[in-house]
Amino acid sequence: MIYWYENVCDDPDFDIHEYIIENGKKIFGDDTHENFSLICKEMIKAININFNLDDLDDFNLHDHTSLEFIEEKIQSYGVVKFSKFYCYLIETGQSFKLPDQNIFYCSSYSMNRISYLAGVHIFHIFLKQSETKTIDMLSDKVKVNKFILFTYESLFAFFFSKVMNPHRKCEMYLDMRKKTSTEENSKLRDIYKSTTDILDGHNLEDSLVNFTNYQTHQTAMYIGHILGEYLYESIFYQKKSIDIESDLLRAKINEFSFQRIRLLLLKETNYKEHHKRYF
Repeated sequence: MIYWYENVCDDPDFDIHEYIIENGKKIFGDDTHENFSLICKEMIKAININFNLDDLDDFNLHDHTSLEFIEEKIQSYGVVKFSKFYCYLIETGQSFKLPDQNIFYCSSYSMNRISYLAGVHIFHIFLKQSETKTIDMLSDKVKVNKFILFTYESLFAFFFSKVMNPHRKCEMYLDMRKKTSTEENSKLRDIYKSTTDILDGHNLEDSLVNFTNYQTHQTAMYIGHILGEYLYESIFYQKKSIDIESDLLRAKINEFSFQRIRLLLLKETNYKEHHKRYF
């Protein structure tokens, strides 16, 4: 739809399907990197964070035309399970930041994807200040801190992308609960159940037991998006008094901090009764 809107004004007979067949997916334009930087800076200004905006310019943004480069970077970490996981993200069309490097992969161009990655970028700038090595967490067999890292990434990614597009929606607690009883795929069913269990305050290690990296990541994404939705409502509808920098962006990667954030965002909400809006 974005491709169509951007071209139909110049060519009323523009055919998106024909365009993709002939040219493939749209690649970044010359100004995409500049737009990414501008989006980051607008997000920071929107929530009044005390921040050195020049730090936002240290990044490298790549799309599917740089897949060989991205795959080489992934292989250079020398961790087989880690490499397989990120290759899986590429295969399933997901966007991500490479650990401990300011290299971002965006599977296709859209405002939602770009602003989503901008949120990841902002979070990791704060994380870097704490001298946290994300590659150590991702390579570790212990799932809890890995899950928390993924959750924080998804939380801020969804929150900041919603700053740019307030109409963004995500599946909520009630959607996950319904899928737990209707999903036939056992691995997906486990993800949905763990999502609701963790939102309810269950022990993280027990909720993630026997999970693959993919399942851990997917559960973290669902939870991060839900928490990001409530953070947006808290900040922009002034439902709660939250200092996004001290309460959230500078939170440590451990279960105590995660549970504190969960309670901060979910308290006094009827989160168990909320479902995805379709309008």
